[in-house]
Amino acid sequence: MKNLYKRIGAPESHSKEQLALVIQKLDAGELRLNCEEILLVDHRKSAYDQCHRTLLTIGHLRDQLNIKHVGFWARGGMEDYLASNRKGLSKLNEFQRKLTANKNQKEWLSTLAQLLIGGTILVAVFYWTWFDQSTTNHQPTTRYQPPPQQSPIRTPAPRTVQNSFNEPALTLPSSGFLRSHTSEKGIAPLRIETRGSSNYLVKLENQTTGLNILDVFVRGGEAIEIEVPLGNYIVKYASGRTWYGYQHLFGPQTRYSAADSVFRFNKTGNQISGYTITLFNVANGNLETRSIPASQF
Repeated sequence: MKNLYKRIGAPESHSKEQLALVIQKLDAGELRLNCEEILLVDHRKSAYDQCHRTLLTIGHLRDQLNIKHVGFWARGGMEDYLASNRKGLSKLNEFQRKLTANKNQKEWLSTLAQLLIGGTILVAVFYWTWFDQSTTNHQPTTRYQPPPQQSPIRTPAPRTVQNSFNEPALTLPSSGFLRSHTSEKGIAPLRIETRGSSNYLVKLENQTTGLNILDVFVRGGEAIEIEVPLGNYIVKYASGRTWYGYQHLFGPQTRYSAADSVFRFNKTGNQISGYTITLFNVANGNLETRSIPASQF
């Protein structure tokens, strides 16, 4: 496992926004892709950081005991975890004091073996979990659909309309009504299909900067086709029946969702990748969504 913080020259204590600025300056390639997929996705970063700290401790301990880097430690960027030029960790110092005080060689060798085995298992679990979640992201497809027998919108139950909300209902925007928030020209195809009576306001958000690129309205039961700028985006959408305008959206009963997959609109030679998103249950679909609070929309 590579030490991503060391390779991009940023400390683990950096905020998500600070890391995004550092990653944005990297050249396009495997390192930037790994950083975007791991350090900018909260649940993956949490698992990575736990594994990262364990490997720092093990690497420092191996240096102190003059253990050579062979086998597992010679592959996959594990040399990043050499303890040279790093301050000792408090947990490691405590462990070393215990080794000094304990004169029984068998006991500290057993403790060392448990730590090394535990760290190796933690690395294996991290890789298994991360690759299982991100396999689809590394192999973009031209069509994203929700899996069968899974609700396309994972949202909490609608909130009861508060008495204080008395905004007048407005006429629904027409399907395909688009508001662009960038000067970049749209050239990549995107099709959005819906069913039922719920209406949708779909938003594309830049994966790295978090900026809103555009939003488009889709009435329930209708489909639209638009062209979007090239880039990597997070798709978020608000849904509901009664429209109160772009400030209040669908009122207190608005449901907010986000797709787990990153949508990569790229150009390779003369070919431009595009997507079809179906916001209803279909067979053999692979789009997973989650509910989000209004503050994250």
